[in-house]
Order: sequence, then C-alpha cells, then structure tokens
Amino acid sequence: MRQDREVPELPAGIESFKKGELLAAAPGLHPDTVPRLLRRLGLAASGRGKARRYPRAVVETLQAHARKGMGVSTSNGYLAAAKQFTSWLSRGKRRRIPFDPLSGLKRLSDKADRRVRRRALTAELFAVLLIAAAAGRALKGLTGADRALLYHLAARTGLRAHEIATLTPASFDFEAPSVAVVAASAKNRSEAVLPLRADLAAALRRYCEGRPRSRPLFPGDWWKDAAELVMVDLEAAGIPYVDDAGEVFDFHALRHQFLSDLAAAGVHPADAQKLARHSSITLTMDVYTHVRLSNLQAAVDKLPPIGQSSPHSATRKQA
Repeated sequence: MRQDREVPELPAGIESFKKGELLAAAPGLHPDTVPRLLRRLGLAASGRGKARRYPRAVVETLQAHARKGMGVSTSNGYLAAAKQFTSWLSRGKRRRIPFDPLSGLKRLSDKADRRVRRRALTAELFAVLLIAAAAGRALKGLTGADRALLYHLAARTGLRAHEIATLTPASFDFEAPSVAVVAASAKNRSEAVLPLRADLAAALRRYCEGRPRSRPLFPGDWWKDAAELVMVDLEAAGIPYVDDAGEVFDFHALRHQFLSDLAAAGVHPADAQKLARHSSITLTMDVYTHVRLSNLQAAVDKLPPIGQSSPHSATRKQA
C-alpha cells in the first residue's frame, strides 16, 4: 500500500479536461476531495457546473498527488491497529492463536516521508488571523467570533479539533483556571486537565454564560473540516496556506503554534511535553516545535559580551 500507483498518460495536445476526465487520469481521487485539493495546493479551474474545466498543469499536479502510495505515518497507524488485534489473539489463558505473527514488525521512521509539513505563525501574523476570523462570515455553524475563540483556545492549550468539539461549559474550571478533556475524547485515551491563561479563561467564561452546561460549546461537525475553516480565514487575512518552504498552516498547526510559542517563551521541554501529552520528548521537540531565526537571535543575544579584557586578550598581553 506504500508503493506508488500507476496513473495513465494524458493524451497529447489536450490542454483542458472535464471533471470525469480528471478523475479517470487520477485513479483513487475522490470527486468530493477535488475542490479541497485545489484550495490546499493553490490550484485553479475555470467555469462552473458542467462547463468547469481543469488545465493540463492542474491535472498533472493532481495526478502526482494520486500517484503517491500510503504515507509511512498512515502505514504505522494501520500496523499499530493490526498488532493490537494479533496481540489480543495470542495472549491470555484463552489465547486464540499460538503466537503473535506480527510481534517482530516495527514502526518505520516517517522523517523522510512526512507528507504534510506544518508551520507556526509569528505572533503578529497570528493576531492578524484572529482579527480576520472574528470579522468573517459564518462557516459550518460557527460565526467569525466563534472561530476566533476556537483558534485562540487551540493555540493556547494544544487541544485537537475533535477534543475541542467535545468540550462543554462543564469542562472548564474558571477558578483554577483549567479545562478537562475526558479520556474517551483524548487521542491517548487518558483524561487530562490543562491550565488556561487568565485572558483566555476570561474570554471563555463570557462565552459560556447562558449556555447549557452539558451541551457542546462549539456544536456541529465543523471539526471534520477544521482545516477548511482555517483556509478561509487565512485567505481573508492575506496569509498563505502553503508558504514558500512548502509548509502549511491548518487547524492541527495550531497545536504546533502552541508548542512553538512555549519554546519561544523559554518553557522547559519536559513541561512542554506534559502540556502536549506526548509520549516522547522527541516528538515534542523535533516535530511540533518550530524555532524561528528570531528565537535563535534572542538566544545568542543572551551571551555576555566579549570585551577587551577577556581571558584571551589577557593571555596575549602576558605573552
């Protein structure tokens, strides 16, 4: 499944394709994902409805996307699920098979095959995004103000889209202040209580006023298309979804924003790992933490100045 797929050659001399022709040229591409891919990849088509046409260059780009086999990260997920099953079959007093046939299989490293590379925004750009979101139209049942608070919450807690979708006013303790994620909603299936900044807690307290304590704070199925919400607000803010380095900023990038901002604030990596609820410090630091040149400059600026009376110059004078 990780092997690249075969795709047909495009007929020579044709520079514009119908949607059916596009799908035939890129087998495995679902019709509903085409508009989303166009937005994510910065591609454009012309016309509407049956008159819609896709330029040859667009079809070739989507072909390249469809050609790629399953990514290593996805493959590792399949492997983990399969190993859980075979492990269950082979253990206990009532084992169903004599041994686990997958026990020797190991996860592969996805460092060289990371399909989506995310980035964090500067503080100034992130503020521009929140302003644009707050002024935006309603999307997926969420007003612009809803989305601005949603992004603020994700970028200051590291909560994932589905985790936020399960939160209710009862999830918050505004005296602590903190937010609790139940085990069933967390990715690692462990209950977590995360601290809240005072300004975020105040905004959430106001937002929760008058809302039923047991109903979702951000109702609906928006979390299934959370990346699309961010793309609309990025466009309104004038921020590219994909930057010049090929890195994207989607909803999950808000988790990267959280950890990168923690690093920029000088938070100890072990504390950042606990806040992220990661099992590995390597995952926290190597994947989710993005160090900007300005951060490195600030680190270098903390070094003491080397004056004329440094040990080296003193040694030269004695010589």
